[in-house]
Amino acid sequence: MTVVLFCNFLFSCSGDDESGIKPYYGSVSFKTQKEVDSFAALNYTAIYGSLGLRTENIQNIEGFEEITQINGGIWIEGTGIKDVNGLENLKDFSPGSSIILWSNPELENLDGFKNLPANMGGIIIIDNSKLKNVDGLSNVKYADGQISIADNAKLTNLDGISNVEQIKEGEKVLIWNNASLANLCGLENIAGLSSIDLDIKDNAFNPSRQELTDGNCSM
Repeated sequence: MTVVLFCNFLFSCSGDDESGIKPYYGSVSFKTQKEVDSFAALNYTAIYGSLGLRTENIQNIEGFEEITQINGGIWIEGTGIKDVNGLENLKDFSPGSSIILWSNPELENLDGFKNLPANMGGIIIIDNSKLKNVDGLSNVKYADGQISIADNAKLTNLDGISNVEQIKEGEKVLIWNNASLANLCGLENIAGLSSIDLDIKDNAFNPSRQELTDGNCSM
């Protein structure tokens, strides 16, 4: 297990605080399922740093069900996970922190993110070939960073980001090369945000901003 920022080894970074939270101080990055399971067995309820999961050796994160708070971002890349179940209790996520899901070939849904708070940083979802929807992001109302959803071959709709009402001025929303994406009605709110750059191309359907605003959002 690779631990960055404040800590060099696991047990020097832990301990219950006065609120009853059992925090891990620092960022963690896992490369094997054994590392994930060993960390999960310690029953931390908060990570005061970021969470990284990398390599196909990681098959599930169900043991993270005790975690309610992450004070940094989440980066999941190149894993074998089918879902993000185990993070259903994550309700406290630092504003400005991003979620990155990159090249997870077995990932099918994001339902484990269903209790995320309304304020987020960026949302990057790229090259997850079996991902069918992003419904688990339905709590998100404000993004402080870029939203990029690209190269997800089986993604059919964007309903999970339909509640996004505000994005930081000057940021971009990129919806590119999702071969099955024929329903973009989840972008109707975003299309009305004139202060952001909305770029839609090479999907199954590619409506203009005006078409989205007019309700012409699906094939």
